[in-house]
Amino acid sequence: MLSLAIFFASTGKQLVAQTPNEIVLVSGIERGSYHTIATDLKKLVETELKKTERKIEKYEAELDEVDKSDTVEYKKIERKLLRAEDDLKKFNSINLTVVPSNGSGDNFNQLVKRTNANIAFLQYDVMLDKQIEDIENTTYYTEDLRVFLPLGYEEIHLIVAAESKIKGIEDLKKMKVATGTDKSGTAITCRVMKRKTGIDWYDVPISFDIAFSSLIQGTIDALFFVGAVPVERLEKLPEATREKIRLVSIVHNSLDSKTGGPYKKVKIGADKYKWAAYETDTYAVKSILATNVSNESKLQHKNNLILFEFICDNLAELKKKGHDVWKQVDFNYEGVDMEIYEGVEEILEVMRESQEDDGEE
Repeated sequence: MLSLAIFFASTGKQLVAQTPNEIVLVSGIERGSYHTIATDLKKLVETELKKTERKIEKYEAELDEVDKSDTVEYKKIERKLLRAEDDLKKFNSINLTVVPSNGSGDNFNQLVKRTNANIAFLQYDVMLDKQIEDIENTTYYTEDLRVFLPLGYEEIHLIVAAESKIKGIEDLKKMKVATGTDKSGTAITCRVMKRKTGIDWYDVPISFDIAFSSLIQGTIDALFFVGAVPVERLEKLPEATREKIRLVSIVHNSLDSKTGGPYKKVKIGADKYKWAAYETDTYAVKSILATNVSNESKLQHKNNLILFEFICDNLAELKKKGHDVWKQVDFNYEGVDMEIYEGVEEILEVMRESQEDDGEE
């Protein structure tokens, strides 16, 4: 099992100067699903690093105690120690810095501008929207972007005041609807949905926090938010706030899979939020980890692949203890119209061959 040293930066949204061995992972708004998923990875890396250090201490102690005349046992422990030391030497110098952001649109901009961002979370509809912009404007912003890892789906939440008469997306016509800041993935999803459905609501481009308080105060009629359930910010609302809001179903033929592109019909389960103990029909958009290969150094490429290998080796643990989205990760790149990051397919092939060998044994 691989080990990886990590440094977790969560103060502020500006990236600091990058060190040669650093992998900067741009997540999303704090306590949002992307940030939670990134934190899962950070915690597991720290845990595995400590395990490796403890293994080394254990093997060193065993070597001191074992009868050196028992060469078979001595060499057995020595091999274990050397493997653990190799892991530590290979990965201990790599720092994974997890940085919050203003959302998927902001993440795309950071990747394109290469503001120290190595890997970033992206909604797939954001990527498709930017590809269309490249075609229409004869630009090449998406040309050097690669899919690093397909993740699960993020649900589109439509939230209204508890006493609101809004029953579905059709009722948003002429309503004031918070659609996220211009840099958020939610804003792009709202723009796509508005174009496809033809429903003419009034966009209110404000952040989630401001939108939530505005909804409670009655200055807006509804808010959209895209995030993989359960979103921590929505899951841990104060009881007094829970009583003032409700989830509304989103159902529209234009968004169905045959015509809706990146969207998939799903249900938000009754067990996901205490304040929404009922099933809610909606749509979800695929999320991915992406990277920019322009001007990428050999060291950065190597470090990115080490991180990918770490995820492969520890996916079972991430599924067990992490956000629900990890349960959807299956290394299936079909349906993602992007070039795959060089090297990951070879790692996956080795992993599958190893699993087949284990199965034959």
